[in-house]
Amino acid sequence: MGAERWLYGLRKDGTEFPAEIGLGYIDTADGRLVMSAIGDTSRRMETEEALREREEWLSTTLASIGDAVIATDTGGRVTFLNPVAQALTG
Repeated sequence: MGAERWLYGLRKDGTEFPAEIGLGYIDTADGRLVMSAIGDTSRRMETEEALREREEWLSTTLASIGDAVIATDTGGRVTFLNPVAQALTG
């Protein structure tokens, strides 16, 4: 219980869609009740794929720049070094 499983649902028009099911339980005075929730994950999967593509494009672009590129967060911690910056800083 509590684990998520991936599956495909079937729409009324016959097309499939990616879905996930979440399972859990509740202990009550009458015993244990099992709950489940099934959701269409099409939009989330499309968004995640678009984000992966964008991150890949950004990574490739930053890696191909001939100058050193160093990114930091608001606390000043380095979050990214391109290959030129890595070579300069060791």
